Amino acid sequence: SVSHLLAVMDLSPDAPLALATHFLDPADPRHGRDVDDPVGGGAAEYERAWTLLEECVGGMLEQIQRELPADSDPDVEDDAEDELDPEEEIE
Repeated sequence: SVSHLLAVMDLSPDAPLALATHFLDPADPRHGRDVDDPVGGGAAEYERAWTLLEECVGGMLEQIQRELPADSDPDVEDDAEDELDPEEEIE
């Protein structure tokens, strides 16, 4: 919620913070507004919140893709040797 965002900003003014709805198109009337809490509502309220959050996450992914370096390919995995072995002990 906006009130939660403001409280966190008071604690850490330089932190890169945003509401989920900041990732919607700025022309969208829901941009920068709270996501209505569906608790206590019916299935329609939950569906509306879910749909809105899906749109917000889509916008976030689009922004991340725009900010990736031009030579990066998000579909290419790193070398297998860089992966952690879950059986290996960490010192």
